[in-house]
Amino acid sequence: MSVRYRTHTHSGFYDRYMQSRAWRRKRRRKLRRTGGRCEACGLRGRLEVHHRTYERLGHERMGDLRVVCVHHHASITRKHDQGMPLAAATDAVVTRPVVHWWDR
Repeated sequence: MSVRYRTHTHSGFYDRYMQSRAWRRKRRRKLRRTGGRCEACGLRGRLEVHHRTYERLGHERMGDLRVVCVHHHASITRKHDQGMPLAAATDAVVTRPVVHWWDR
């Protein structure tokens, strides 16, 4: 069974994974690596860890994830809802992501 999230359809695996200990650890690690700041504007607080791609869901690389404030996450979602591929929408909003050697 698939669950609709905004305009994205995710499987039950997505919902279970997003509640898992593995995701919480990966999320914390990404937040630490970006210094707890939005990669688009540098804001602290009200941050979300956004999937640039779901290609490796459950086995994400740090480069698959972006830390964004709720404002920039909404901007990504709007662009994606208007038909832009998810990675392109993410890259359009997060134009200068923090790139670390471990993201490559």
